Amino acid sequence: MVVSISDGQLEGIQENGLHIFKGIPYACPPVKELRFKAPEPVQPWEGILNASKFGKIAPQVRQPVFPIMEEQSEDCLYLNIWTPACDDRKRPVVVWIHGGAFVMGAGSLYDSSVFAENGIVSVTINYRMGALGFLESGDVLGEAYRGSGNCGLLDIVAALRWVQQHISSFGGDPTRVTVMGHSAGAKLASSLLCVPDAKGLFQRAIIQSGGVQSIRDFNTASEITGQFLKALNISKEQGDILLEMPVSELLEAQSIFSGGMTGLHKFGPVIDGKTIVRPPLESIQMGEANLVPILIGSNREEALVQVQMEGLSIFEKPKIQALFGRNSGEVLQAYEDSSTQTTREQAAIETLTSYLYGYAVVQLAEALAVNDVPVWLYRFDCSKGPMGAAHGAEMSLIWKLPTRPQEIEGLVDRMHQVWISFMKFANPEVDDVHWRKFDLMERKTMIFDDECQIISSQPIKDVPSQVFVL
Repeated sequence: MVVSISDGQLEGIQENGLHIFKGIPYACPPVKELRFKAPEPVQPWEGILNASKFGKIAPQVRQPVFPIMEEQSEDCLYLNIWTPACDDRKRPVVVWIHGGAFVMGAGSLYDSSVFAENGIVSVTINYRMGALGFLESGDVLGEAYRGSGNCGLLDIVAALRWVQQHISSFGGDPTRVTVMGHSAGAKLASSLLCVPDAKGLFQRAIIQSGGVQSIRDFNTASEITGQFLKALNISKEQGDILLEMPVSELLEAQSIFSGGMTGLHKFGPVIDGKTIVRPPLESIQMGEANLVPILIGSNREEALVQVQMEGLSIFEKPKIQALFGRNSGEVLQAYEDSSTQTTREQAAIETLTSYLYGYAVVQLAEALAVNDVPVWLYRFDCSKGPMGAAHGAEMSLIWKLPTRPQEIEGLVDRMHQVWISFMKFANPEVDDVHWRKFDLMERKTMIFDDECQIISSQPIKDVPSQVFVL
C-alpha cells in the first residue's frame, strides 16, 4: 500500500491483516553540523520511499545483556507504524518510547502489532542517546549548542509533532495520542509533561517504572560534561573536537564513563531554562505542565536482578556515590536502617527499588493529584516467571511476549486490556472493577498479582526528587 503525506509517498507492507510502515524519517539526519543540535524538520523526498525495512538505530555500545545487531548510524531519527488500516476511521494512537538507561535500545525492538490488533495505531521511535542525545555542551561548544543536553528529548518532541501532522493518513486520531514508556522511556515520557513545546502533542501518558527523577539540574549536567571530556582526554578549550570526532571514539569514552549500573544516571534530560524551564515537580505544582491523564506505576522488586548480579558490593560506598552523587549518604543510611528489619540482601533490593524507581513514581503521582489531574497508580507484585517482580517483568504481560509466564494468562489478559482501555478511553477500568483515581486522601493503588486488588498505599517519606546530584 502507498500512502501520501506532505513529505512524500511511502510504501509499506501488509502482515496478518495489518499495514506496517518502517523506517520513516521524522527529522533531518542529525549529522555533521547538526550533531549536538535540536532536530530539524525532515526534507521532502522524490518518488516512493520504501518503508519495508527499519531505519538504522542510534549509536550505542553493544551490551552482553542487551544484544542489538541492527546497523547503527547518527542518521537514526526514524519511526515505525503498525495500523489496522490507512483510512479515515481516526483510531487512538500510542507512541512507544523505548528504555535502555538513556544509552541503548531502539524502536525496532518492539513489535507493536499486539496493539494494532486491538484497534490502536501504534508508533515506535528512535531517538539520540548517550552523549549524542544528552551531553550539555553549551559551555564547551558555544551558545548555539546550549540545550544540547536535551537533544534526545527534543527528538521525541519532533516525532510527536510528526504524528500530529501525519498520523491521520495512517488511520490515527491526532487528538487521542498516548505517550508510553518504560524505564528510561518512562522518564522521558514524564519529562514531556514539563516541556512547553510538547503541549498539545499528546493527550495521555502511560509511565512504567519511571518519573522525573532523572531530570538533572544544570550544574550536575555541566559537571558530567566535564567528566566526559576527561574520559576523552581533552580540555574544555579543545571542545570543538567533539564535532568532528568519530562516533566510535565517543562511544568508547561513553562506555568507560557510564558503563555498568553505577553509570545509570550520567545521561538524561536537563533543566536548561529553555526545553525544561524549572524543576519538574515545581512546574507541575504551578500548573505549568502538560497535565494529561496518567497511568503510572512500578514493580515491587525493581532492583532484584541488579542485586542478584552485583551482590552486596553494590552498597560499597564508591558505587553508591557513583549511582546517587550527593544523595548517597541518605541512601546508605536507609539501607542500614532496613538491614535491621530483614536480610541485607532484601534490604538492598528494597532500598534500591525505592530510591531508583518507587519513590519517584509516587512523587509524580502525588504532584499530579494535587492539581486534580486524573492519575491511576499501580504496583506490579506478581513473582511468577523468571524475573519475579523485577524491573521490566511486567513488559512480557503488557506486550504479550512469548516469554510471558503461561500460568498467569488471566493476569496477562487483564493487564493488556487495562493498557488498551487507557489508550482508547483515558481510563484503565475493565471487567467492572471500579479503580478509583489516586488522591492524597485514599491513595488508591492497583496491585497486579495472581489476585488483583486495590489497596490504600502508605505515604512515602520525604526524599530528593532528583536521584543523582553533583
